Amino acid sequence: MEKNLKTAIKIIIPVIFLAVGIFLGQDFANLNEILKTGKDSSELITQRHDKVEVSLMIDYGNGEIDVYEDVLLDNPTVFELLKKVTGENKLEFSFNDKYKDLGILVESINGKRNDFSKNQFWQYWVNNRYANVASDKYQLKNSDVVLWKLVFGQQ
Repeated sequence: MEKNLKTAIKIIIPVIFLAVGIFLGQDFANLNEILKTGKDSSELITQRHDKVEVSLMIDYGNGEIDVYEDVLLDNPTVFELLKKVTGENKLEFSFNDKYKDLGILVESINGKRNDFSKNQFWQYWVNNRYANVASDKYQLKNSDVVLWKLVFGQQ
């Protein structure tokens, strides 16, 4: 009987420590966001199911790069990310959606336009991988990093 009790204790105590560690780890993971937003953890858990948090970099091709971190999106596409960031930061942004089957073509960001005569166009990467679909068709996931860059030729 005493041997069975010792064996049970040897199993139960590590399981308890593991459960407590997982529980506390989840709370500490949310602490930074709780402090930034002022929301309690129950709001954050609900919010995470509805939104994704991503980052955006805009490289104008001349050494100037703008960075926008921790952007929350309801409709997590690359296009919606760019649309939200340019709107919130009062940056000029234009696009062409007349070829709906192919997707939306970004024409200019913050006054920098595609230049067909120079073969210079806005293109984007997600997590350092060139995307080969239109920006309105690419669904983002939590923690994705999007880079829009004005480049010469197609990458």
